[in-house]
Amino acid sequence: MVNSLDMALLNAVKNDDPAAIHTALDNGADLEFRDMSFYTPLIWAAREGNAKALQCLIDANAELDAQNEYGETALIFATTTRHTDCAKILIAQGAALDIKTFMSGCTALMWAVQRDDASLVDALITAGADLDLTDQSGGTALTWAAEQNNHRMIAKLLAAGADPDGAFPEKTAKYSDIFAEVAARTLREKAQKHENLRSYIKRHKPSS
Repeated sequence: MVNSLDMALLNAVKNDDPAAIHTALDNGADLEFRDMSFYTPLIWAAREGNAKALQCLIDANAELDAQNEYGETALIFATTTRHTDCAKILIAQGAALDIKTFMSGCTALMWAVQRDDASLVDALITAGADLDLTDQSGGTALTWAAEQNNHRMIAKLLAAGADPDGAFPEKTAKYSDIFAEVAARTLREKAQKHENLRSYIKRHKPSS
């Protein structure tokens, strides 16, 4: 049951008010209390996109990887609700990248791909997120991109080393042509850029 001190902390988090958060904690509010949905204050901050509150809670040593009743963490919430700034704060602070939700089995990377959040996908890849984990249906971040016919995201994941054969066989077979098409196009584009550079250097080469 949430007491008045914990409710004061929760209200401060929802209002994105670091001063009120400090006051609530100083008065004895529980940094890790759970509401009826099993959300912690940090999860609420991420869900609401309240970056100041999020950082304040992290500075107070809030548990970064607490999960609610569906297995969702603050990072997953920040990703699914498109609060990229909050997600990047959590990544920078060392939040676990590869936790899966209980029902779908999706990771933060899979959700970022589904949301077509290229900036967050880049941040997760750079931080070392596993590119080839599978969800409950046997799909990977790569097959999620293919399901949305998102060639730009497919190219990004392939360039980062995602395995086209990392999903369950039926998923791999379904999207193999798309993966091959994107890979071939990427090679053509690289070759064209190289040729353009050679032509530029040749045109601007000082005469002897």
